[in-house]
Parts: sequence; C-alpha cells; structure tokens
Amino acid sequence: MNNLKDATKAYLKKAFSDLHNVILGVIIGAIILGTGAAYLFLENAWRLFENIAQSPTPLWATVSLLCLSNYLLYLRIYYKSSYSKSSCDKRGILVTAGGFKWLVSHSAGLVVHTKETPYCPNHDMSLVKESGKFVCPVQGCTVQEAIRSVESRYKFIEAEIEKTIREL
Repeated sequence: MNNLKDATKAYLKKAFSDLHNVILGVIIGAIILGTGAAYLFLENAWRLFENIAQSPTPLWATVSLLCLSNYLLYLRIYYKSSYSKSSCDKRGILVTAGGFKWLVSHSAGLVVHTKETPYCPNHDMSLVKESGKFVCPVQGCTVQEAIRSVESRYKFIEAEIEKTIREL
C-alpha cells in the first residue's frame, strides 16, 4: 500500500513537472512568435507607408483635402462664435448707474460686456455723440452729458453695474 502511494506521488510529480515545462515552453514560444509577427506586420506597414508617401498625389485628392480642412476650420469658428453668442443674452439688460442706463450683456449673473455709450434714462435709447456731448436723439429731451465726464467715470460706473448685476 505504501509502495502504491509512493508510486502515485512520483507519477503526479512527474506529470505536473512535465505540464509545468509544457506551459513554460508555450509561453516562451508565444512571446517569440508574437514578437516576430509584430515585427513582420510593422515592417509591411512601413513599406506600405513608404510606397504611399513616395507615390505622386492626384490633384483631386489635394483639392479635396484642402476643402475638407477649410470646412472643418469654418465649422470650428462658427460653433465657437455661436457658443459665445448663445451664452449671453441677445440684447442684454439696461441697468441704471451714474444717472444713465447702460446696456449690459450678462450670463449667469456675471458681467460679460458693458456698452460704453450710455442710454437715456427716460426713453431707453442710446445717446448719440454730438459736439463733445452725449445727447438723447428724442426731440425735446434735455438729457445730455459731456463725453469726457462719462469716460472719466466709466470704470466706477462699471463697478456699480457689476454690483447691481450680482444682486439680480
């Protein structure tokens, strides 16, 4: 009985040892063959690339590539500008500051742009420059302010507008 047990152990050791050697051999063979196959594939791909690069390009391919690149550039510029336009109000809002109204384009409570020309507080119309003054275009309106006065106070007015926008 003891002999049979020892014989079975010896047989199993030999079988698993052989199995271990076979698995190790398969792994090493796969590494070598895989490396060789990758080398052959890359060598053929490189030759194909060289042949394509050295062959003359047809005129239609060059023209179509230029048209495609111009179209993609146009789409990128168009969508970039439409995205920036859509993130702001189209008209903006009129905010009162410094005795005038100011057109402010805003998005999510943050001031994006304030137009430097004030609006008439009575008529909500843009004032026009006339002989060194901002004047309301409506007949009979007495709203007017010196351009230098508005320009010198513009930064303070802009800060007041930002404060007002944040409070909305």
